[in-house]
Amino acid sequence: MNARSKLSVLVGMSMTGGALLTTAAAQAQETLEPVTVTATKRGETLLQETPLSITAFSAAALENAHIEGIRDLGAFTPGLTVGNNASWAQLYIRGVGSNNVFPGSDPSTTVHVDGVYMARPMMVFAEFVDLERVEVLRGPQGTLYGRNSAGGTINLVTRLPADEVRGSLSAEFGDYGRQRFAGSLSGPLVAGRLMAGIAAMTSERDGYVDNIHPAASPDEVNDEDIEAVRAQLRFRPTEAIDIVLSADYYHSDDHRDVQKAVVTDVAGNLVMLPPPFMPAVIADPWTVSMPGDASNSDIENQGVAGKVVIDLPGGQKLTSITAYRELDFLGANDSDWTEIVAMSVDDATERQHQFSQELQLVGSTGRLDWLFGLYYLTEKDALRLNGSLPLIGLMMFGSPALGSSNEVTSETDAWAGFAQGTFAATERLSVTAGLRYSHEEKSIDAMSALLFGGVPLPFGGFTQQGSADWDAWTPKFGLDYRLSDDSLLYLSVTRGFKSGGFNFSAQQPAFDPEFLWAYEVGIKSEWADRRLRLNASAFRYDYSDMQVQGFVDVSQTGGAPRVELRNAAEATVQGLELELTAVPVRNFELYAGIAWLDASYDEFMTARSATPNVPLDAAGNRLNYSPEWKLNLAARYEFPVGDYGTLALSAGYNWQDEVFFSQFNDPAMSQGSFGLVNARVAFTSRDGHWQVAVFGTNLGDEAYYTAGADWSPLGVIKHINPPRMIGGRISYTF
Repeated sequence: MNARSKLSVLVGMSMTGGALLTTAAAQAQETLEPVTVTATKRGETLLQETPLSITAFSAAALENAHIEGIRDLGAFTPGLTVGNNASWAQLYIRGVGSNNVFPGSDPSTTVHVDGVYMARPMMVFAEFVDLERVEVLRGPQGTLYGRNSAGGTINLVTRLPADEVRGSLSAEFGDYGRQRFAGSLSGPLVAGRLMAGIAAMTSERDGYVDNIHPAASPDEVNDEDIEAVRAQLRFRPTEAIDIVLSADYYHSDDHRDVQKAVVTDVAGNLVMLPPPFMPAVIADPWTVSMPGDASNSDIENQGVAGKVVIDLPGGQKLTSITAYRELDFLGANDSDWTEIVAMSVDDATERQHQFSQELQLVGSTGRLDWLFGLYYLTEKDALRLNGSLPLIGLMMFGSPALGSSNEVTSETDAWAGFAQGTFAATERLSVTAGLRYSHEEKSIDAMSALLFGGVPLPFGGFTQQGSADWDAWTPKFGLDYRLSDDSLLYLSVTRGFKSGGFNFSAQQPAFDPEFLWAYEVGIKSEWADRRLRLNASAFRYDYSDMQVQGFVDVSQTGGAPRVELRNAAEATVQGLELELTAVPVRNFELYAGIAWLDASYDEFMTARSATPNVPLDAAGNRLNYSPEWKLNLAARYEFPVGDYGTLALSAGYNWQDEVFFSQFNDPAMSQGSFGLVNARVAFTSRDGHWQVAVFGTNLGDEAYYTAGADWSPLGVIKHINPPRMIGGRISYTF
């Protein structure tokens, strides 16, 4: 079910790399299957032999679990939390992330598709289409992945066309008129030389949130209307050259990501606005009251890429990845999400394009495996936000004709050079060292104005033009020691950085990059003849020059309240993660995952509002989206049904501790602990081609929120997640 919460436990999944392994056909499973990853950029390596903290999801995992996008990954990945600001993603790994999603700034956790960096947060919520694997790399990846991978990165690896014919068709139906159809076909055009593949999906669902306002249009929101397609052409002119050309397109046009007005102040008290401005208090978590078309969103995300891999003499390999991408967004929403129409974005557009080029050369010299690389990115991102402020206009001028206009264009040029090597000191001990140098240049051209009757007011606005550049060195040091053939101990020291930038809504100098040093020790092990897999890690981060949002005193802004991003905080992050996967008897699998996270500010002076701007010390408060505990439990049992096929029964439970959506750790801007129960029953035909499944998510009908914003004195808003959903799916593969 698309747009499920980051914490919906979708059981029946094959989470190869730390959770349940699902057999898609009728075959006995007595041991854990090996998992391969490409996280080191040296080609495929075994997960259990890769000294990194990684959770990997196979193609079967994603298909069987109905994991349709990044929104769903947090449930199965220790340390990963997925939030959002409307359609803009907010990704946090081990507490490292950002709630600022607009031009001039960047995320702190990245997403790559076939090695191509997705620069804008709105790009990453596109649906998965015919993926081979998803890899979640926890911890800073500054050496190999560079800019903005301070928290980690998520690698999406698509399925390449091969020399055999392959195809699939699936149809899914469920609650709220859910209909999802997907298909793929790939194979040779010229045997051994030219191959092609295409995959597509379309998904529709009615809204699960009722809008009861008499002027509502539509009266059901958080619906879904999506289409996506990916095409690939693979050319192998010789055995030493592999060329892959790809193009993808994603389009959504719906009313998703509606937020609910909780109608409390930050202390959790009902807001005290006089009638008729007092919003209605609606207890039902899936009911809102907003006039008009309050949440429309139209997104187009598309790109082309070319990857060339050349095997050179001496076992060396040269890889080139060239890509161009575009993003187009048009939308509007009722920003306070209440029936009083206090604030609204009447017109929001974002248009972005980017070009990137990466070169990698890998090889081995004696006992040294090495990699050299060059990287370049250029990006232009333009955002326009035009809104209405009728309530403030009534209070200030006795007229609702007050509005705002914001336009910003940000341009980025970034390049980097990097190298990393691993030296086998002995048969069991290896030493890794790497270094990346990055140079970035950014510019901004922004305008903001308060309007009355469409005419700019002489106060409350600004214009800004500026540019800045930064340099960063991000090294990596590591040791790994093979305790036995089935156990690997590793430790690492790495540095991550997030790019500096500009505030699109503030006239001020650029803010600087943020950095963190990460220290980690971990073990990867298998026991009992590969029936038991135990992976664990412990880590500590020293986080400096954090980019955090805070209010600016109105005396410095000409009387207009304003929030800006600045380097104003230091933090310490430490934690433990453990994943246990077992096959105690044939075809019976168990998974347990637990994560403990202690992420808090060491230094952070801020303020609750622009007026009065009273300093507040947030030291000791928890970082945003950083639950202290997360727990995942799952079980799956598969057994034959006569000579017809196999039946698989799955169940799971996920529990998360309290999280905060702001640095103030206010109760109203938080989500308390909660647990979700899910189940799945799937029948697979004897030949493995046909599968019929029935599944349910959030079976306890739990109401919970995954993001929030404070609009006091109008109250707090939070992002609504799906209720209980039941569905069925039929698929055919060949």
